[in-house]
Amino acid sequence: MFVDTPNKQAIRRLWDLPILRGSAQRFGSPLRYFGMPGAAIVDILDWENILDLKTCIQIVRKPAKDREEDLETLRKMKSNLMVRDVANWQVLRGAIEDVIIKGYDADRNVPTRSQEIGSDLRFQYTLYNLDFLGGIAYRAGSKQDTAAKSLRVRALETLFTRQRGTNFTLFLTVNVRDTFGLEPTTFFAEEAVRSNSDLLTSTSAWLQGLDTGNKHHLLRLWIPLWIRSIAEMQGFKCHCFPAVFYVGHENARMVHFAFEFDFIEGRELRVSSEQSAEQIVQLPFLSVNEGGFMFLSIAGDPTLQSTNPLPQVSESDLAVLTARAIVTAAQVPA
Repeated sequence: MFVDTPNKQAIRRLWDLPILRGSAQRFGSPLRYFGMPGAAIVDILDWENILDLKTCIQIVRKPAKDREEDLETLRKMKSNLMVRDVANWQVLRGAIEDVIIKGYDADRNVPTRSQEIGSDLRFQYTLYNLDFLGGIAYRAGSKQDTAAKSLRVRALETLFTRQRGTNFTLFLTVNVRDTFGLEPTTFFAEEAVRSNSDLLTSTSAWLQGLDTGNKHHLLRLWIPLWIRSIAEMQGFKCHCFPAVFYVGHENARMVHFAFEFDFIEGRELRVSSEQSAEQIVQLPFLSVNEGGFMFLSIAGDPTLQSTNPLPQVSESDLAVLTARAIVTAAQVPA
């Protein structure tokens, strides 16, 4: 169950909101929201002035105790949407990953902004807030099916197929916990070879010795490169914003990512984004504590050598970093 914290509130209001204002300006209209706002609908309330349609997803788990808790969350969500006089909303029941993959919820209701085009069901949302309590993925394979992908990975891949033709912004928040093992470091090493980059090669070597207590540094490096790759394969140019690390409810260690995607009409093969792999890994890494943002670094990281440990992020820094510009750690005042 989602529990709001001062850190999460700061990210929504001081980080996400400026990004969304820029998105709404570029798209030329209020944003169509698809996400998991929880019982308190805090993201909808904080962003309401720039939102149009809101499709709200709430999982309802099968075990009796979990089911009752989820149904109560669902009741409170609907009540708050009505009491707070929120306009133009829809509530769907089910895991958000299942809704994305299947195209409908547990009651076989489809998202309001979806359309069948030929044999494809396309979504037409301009903001996805995938705020997960858990990690990016948990292994789904078994001895009988070693080719299976985890639900969350499949959902993220499917999302770009569903969105073809519609530009959108994605917020992705994940716990440092997952069961990927060494695959992310392998992916990053392969990306270094594909990019023919000395910086990525040296960073890959450094990652081999990174301890599990600093896994957030690994996530901020590999996840943007992976998201960019699956977006480009579906015809989207990807813009990555700096990642933000924070400690959430019950000391959960979380990393928050933000991306914008522009669909390139008339292309069927992979497109190329403006940001290079080197520019993405050199984006500043931020942390937030009790509402204050800081630049985060770690000894030995080849991509963040220009930043000092934990310097404060100023309002002018936030304005630059949340604008759609290509900024590396070396370009931010320390």
